[in-house]
Amino acid sequence: KDFAAKFELAGSGKAKLQKFTGGPNFYQAKTLENGNVFILGKSDGFHHGILLSAGHELIKYYVFPHADVTKNNYHTHQLKVKGNQIYLVNSDQPHELSNAVQESTSSSSRTSGNLKITTTTTTKQQIFEIYHLTQLFVIDGVSGKSELKLLSDIQKSFNSMGDTPALFTSDAIYFPGRIKAPKGKELSLIRIDY
Repeated sequence: KDFAAKFELAGSGKAKLQKFTGGPNFYQAKTLENGNVFILGKSDGFHHGILLSAGHELIKYYVFPHADVTKNNYHTHQLKVKGNQIYLVNSDQPHELSNAVQESTSSSSRTSGNLKITTTTTTKQQIFEIYHLTQLFVIDGVSGKSELKLLSDIQKSFNSMGDTPALFTSDAIYFPGRIKAPKGKELSLIRIDY
């Protein structure tokens, strides 16, 4: 009962238990300025986080959802701790912006006298930029309160770019991207102060 009260679907403020498979497998730990510890793990379709006090008491257990798995593939995540704040970036790649080679074949035939000529054309296409939908989870490492920031809510039709979409500096987090990717011509940079 105590665990259920400390469970949270990150960014929602709701203690909604989630069903998951394949884990969680915890693989990364960060110590906060106040001595609390944040542990990150993963299961199929979710990331998991445990916030422990310096005395090893459970403060919160988080499940970090990804974008709709029927329309997106998990791409990457990044974790940063600054003081007593935890920043988790989850990036998912929309299927329509996949970097997989798309191949199409077409054939046409014509007859010239007794000779039948068939022409087959194979076209390959690939998007070279890596575009994704990015979520930023901000967690207060003292109270355990979490907040979700969707970059597409900050800048309409924004897709972050690159293998590691978040650029962490001493003052802020920067997200380079393109509006209306890949067709948009406008590059953008979102800045989120710590």
